[in-house]
Amino acid sequence: MKIRLVSHASVITTGLDAAVLCDPWLFGKAFNDSWSLFPKAVWSEEWLDDIDFLWISHEHPDHLHFPTLASLPESWRKRVTVLYQDRGSDEVCTALRRLGFEKIRLLRHRQQVAISPSMSVYCYHAPYGDSCLAVTSEGSVCVNVNDAQMAEDDCRTMTRDLGHVDVALKQFSLAGYTGGKDYDYELRYMAESILLHIVDVHRWLESRVTIPFASFVYFSNRDNWFVNAYANRPVTAHQRLLDEGCDSALLYPGDEYDVEAPFDSTANIERFKADEPKIPELPMDEPPIVPVVELQEIFASFSADIHDKFTRKRINVLQPVHVRVPDLGVTLEMSIPNGSLESLGPDPMPAHLEVCSQALRFAFSARFGFETMSISSRVFVLNDRDWPWILTRDLLWLYRWGIWLKPEWLVSPSNLRRVWPWMRENKLNRTKAAEQARGAARKLRHRCRQALRRLTA
Repeated sequence: MKIRLVSHASVITTGLDAAVLCDPWLFGKAFNDSWSLFPKAVWSEEWLDDIDFLWISHEHPDHLHFPTLASLPESWRKRVTVLYQDRGSDEVCTALRRLGFEKIRLLRHRQQVAISPSMSVYCYHAPYGDSCLAVTSEGSVCVNVNDAQMAEDDCRTMTRDLGHVDVALKQFSLAGYTGGKDYDYELRYMAESILLHIVDVHRWLESRVTIPFASFVYFSNRDNWFVNAYANRPVTAHQRLLDEGCDSALLYPGDEYDVEAPFDSTANIERFKADEPKIPELPMDEPPIVPVVELQEIFASFSADIHDKFTRKRINVLQPVHVRVPDLGVTLEMSIPNGSLESLGPDPMPAHLEVCSQALRFAFSARFGFETMSISSRVFVLNDRDWPWILTRDLLWLYRWGIWLKPEWLVSPSNLRRVWPWMRENKLNRTKAAEQARGAARKLRHRCRQALRRLTA
């Protein structure tokens, strides 16, 4: 089995008689034009001739990149079989069919499926809508973990199901920031946590080799540029794995890794080191200014849709959230119960959020808008312990995932297909998972504090 790195989280896994293309992102940007590829993708359309399967891990735009998918040849889109997790929602499948993908195969949790005489796939449904894919061919097993937040129990379960793991592919750097303006400690903590997790996942899966990937991006907007200073570099992740006694293969976009052959990462270490000084010179976007009137118009539609999906009683619990918009020089009061977005003038009182007008407009433009604003690292949560923001945040989470609480929506077939598997799985595992999560969090905090003390010594 061979694994070719294309870009970011995109790889081609090739076996004896089949090949799977994963999460293609070949050009352009993601998350409201806030992330850009670095290094650039390496791609040849000739590779499509041998690819019969396309796997999309989850619906985030750095994995489900619609411009890339639309750019692929129409004949290939009709021929290829799309593999996607079966979570009870048909939104992604509907969007893919609109792009001309005719064959879609949904993968159930922990189900092993033969896709050719010598290759099978296994999908593990991870928390927060993510998924992992294990590809087995000729006795070799490759697990694409991408940026799934896998706990020890998840990894051990996968290993038991699969028998063994030869190669794991895992995210190695930051994928967003939703903290406060005093971000120095928090971003260092987050970056260190991700390095600890890539080592843990290697050990939990008992993988022979780990390939760091799914982080070949830079934060390319003026609002989030500061995050680049804290991002883990590929060489850092590679070296951390080696220092912890874990074998690692460091691939550069375009490289192909043979599971059965040794891989020398020396040249790529030098290539990535040569790339590091280029980061401050990469293109940075200036967000356009959006007038308050335009924000008010789009918020009216946004709040009206929320009213359509939730009961008045649930909505009336919400209190106004104050949003500081620095490029407009005003603070806005966002009231979902009243459907109003009013200007309070220049900072009359403490705000809950700080965000530029373009990112705020995008947050109101779609159900996933607020999630995008957070992942793109273009918002500061100034007061995350006040009830106005806590209650609004929780409702927006339900709204984003389509868990709508109005009776006509709550008992709809689409809502039940989405919610019932989640409730069933969590009923069985919530006590054990909660205890495990608390223990893991305590362990992680201790390890991060130790590491940060070493860094600041």
